[in-house]
Amino acid sequence: TDDRPSEQPLVQSKTQEASKSSMFGHERDRLYKSSTCLDTCVDSGHLDVHPQTHKTKTFTCDTCSAKFRHASSLRVHAKRCTGEGLLKSKVCALACASSACKCNLSPAESSHSICLQLHKYTHIVKKRFKCDLCPAEFSHSTSLACHKREHAGAKPYKCNLCPAEFSKSARLRDHQRTHTSERPYKCDLCPAQFRYSAVLRYHNRKHTGEKPYKCDLCPAQFIHGLSLSYHKHKHTGKKPYKCDLCPAEFIEITKLRYHMRKHTGEKPYKCDLCPAEFTHSFSLSRHKRKHTGEKPFKCDLCAAEFSCGANLSRHKRGHVGEKPYKCDLCPAEFSRSQSLAYHKRAHTGEKPHKCDLCPAQFSQSKSLRNHKWAHEGKKPYKCDLCPAEFSHGTSLLYHKRKHTDKKPYKCDLCPAEFSHGTSLFNHKQKHAGKKPYKCSLCPAEFCHGTSLRYHKRVHTGEKPYKCDLCPAEFTQSTSLQNHKWAHVSDGPYKCDLCTAKFSCRSSLSRHKQIHTSEESYEVIPVLQT
Repeated sequence: TDDRPSEQPLVQSKTQEASKSSMFGHERDRLYKSSTCLDTCVDSGHLDVHPQTHKTKTFTCDTCSAKFRHASSLRVHAKRCTGEGLLKSKVCALACASSACKCNLSPAESSHSICLQLHKYTHIVKKRFKCDLCPAEFSHSTSLACHKREHAGAKPYKCNLCPAEFSKSARLRDHQRTHTSERPYKCDLCPAQFRYSAVLRYHNRKHTGEKPYKCDLCPAQFIHGLSLSYHKHKHTGKKPYKCDLCPAEFIEITKLRYHMRKHTGEKPYKCDLCPAEFTHSFSLSRHKRKHTGEKPFKCDLCAAEFSCGANLSRHKRGHVGEKPYKCDLCPAEFSRSQSLAYHKRAHTGEKPHKCDLCPAQFSQSKSLRNHKWAHEGKKPYKCDLCPAEFSHGTSLLYHKRKHTDKKPYKCDLCPAEFSHGTSLFNHKQKHAGKKPYKCSLCPAEFCHGTSLRYHKRVHTGEKPYKCDLCPAEFTQSTSLQNHKWAHVSDGPYKCDLCTAKFSCRSSLSRHKQIHTSEESYEVIPVLQT
């Protein structure tokens, strides 16, 4: 919120007014007139300086290149620009260039009476306007009224280019820059650009490491005051912003606003190059870079480039091996908090994402999306080396490594190599002898939750993956995929358990796992009640 003191007019007494009027009466007969314009001056010295106002700004500051018409203006500016000769208040951060006006409440001095007037205002006016719905406080009633609009949901400022509405005119102005992609404030230390100066100022603190806002309850420090305010709610457990449609509560009002869009389905930010729509303006900006191919965030340790800063930060953790997010139930570590949250669902069995076409449930929304593609028969990712098709790009990437034998993930305890990271993680648990996932129906134990899920299908007899070329059914999609190769392959390597033929020995070995994998454990049938 804009919480600056409003400019108060300087009130003069009637005696001062009369004195001024009397003085002007005596001086009236000896005014000096400009030959260039109709202006008049009280003395000849002022008249000598006056013609410079008709010329260009010839006095330039060496520090910031600002230009002035008068040398005296430059002198005052130079002191402010360089910080020399400033007299600072012990009560606040006010600094002025000369000692013409003194504050009687603090040691502050000012060269201008209006500056002094505003300074005194900071001593007198406290944040006396309190919000009765949250802990926010304001120095001005107008700021409080503007803040209350956010609680009430009032948004009188409407964008004329999209349905977006705002509670403040400043927010509308910032929003309108999303339509023009205007980012006039550029960081001179990195490629970052911003729509308004305040964000650039906060961003610069990331480079300097400056965190002036310190928590008095823990060592946490913050770049700006709002973050400190929200942080303190964590200590108190306060979540003042409540959703009236579900039990969700939030520390920040902006989080509540974004959350409400999930209920309403509102996506006010639309891409003008494709049908994509977004709930946040920054998501739209990031999306547009996919169309333009722009990747302004470059890794200084390798040639990698990224379209958003968060991806660069995650990538850099890979270089240093940093995985700050640790699971407290198993040895798993992650570079992203979201990955840890998804992983924990494997321990708890939580699957909040439900398919509306079958009883299937998933721990991640993207898994549900891929599953729905299976209902629709969608497999947009096709291998150009074999008939394999996939509903997800990552699966195709892992699959292609089988053709190339590329195994970039190497175990540091043995010569084993793997085509993707999860396999290496599961393998390392074997070295540690850890199998945290136990079957409740037999003594089987597993290193990974997915393996336990597949194993349980042996007990239930569930085989959800059916071949569309023969009656075969399978517990795993990979088993079905390997089976399909048998239909299209014709080679010298024959399976001695069925009629399948393969062009290479490794394919035959993979195929044989279909026959053996489902006989690894003594099956205890689930009793029907």
